[in-house]
Amino acid sequence: MSYSVFFNGYDLSEYLNVLVGFTPYIGADWQPEINNMDGIKNGGDFQYQKFGTKTIPMPFLMQNSLKEKYDSLQKILNVSEPKRLIFGNQPDRYYLAVPSGNLNYEQLCAKGEGTITWIIPDGRAHACEEKIFPAAVENGILKARIINGGTGETPINYKITMNDENGYIGIVSQYGVI
Repeated sequence: MSYSVFFNGYDLSEYLNVLVGFTPYIGADWQPEINNMDGIKNGGDFQYQKFGTKTIPMPFLMQNSLKEKYDSLQKILNVSEPKRLIFGNQPDRYYLAVPSGNLNYEQLCAKGEGTITWIIPDGRAHACEEKIFPAAVENGILKARIINGGTGETPINYKITMNDENGYIGIVSQYGVI
């Protein structure tokens, strides 16, 4: 099985093949916060739910020209901050990732195997393309319905162009008014 993997704009499939058994479908580290109060014998009080970083181990195989491929891979992975990581079976999303640990690289003749452990600090996948929700006039009111198909909260940017001086624009949602 071979996945295409892009990291920081580089196609890693030029240097390695992802091995069978790999999956990017690994959940974030769920961490419920429970307050265990004195005087209560059973259970506790749920405070909130958060998730930690996501860790995705990616086993790989290198073949032929190992020294050149290994050196090139080391240059690509040498980053000082999270960069875009895109897996070929999830082309609509990217992770902000950094490699972690060593590669656990083992060479046998003209082949070498290892594992890149990707750390995703924010624990989330991000959409590769911005989604646009056009507005339409309904009963004299300009309305737009925004549908978040993701699993987390998403910030919204509004771009409003007024052709004439016609007063003001008010934006209303269940979260408040702008």
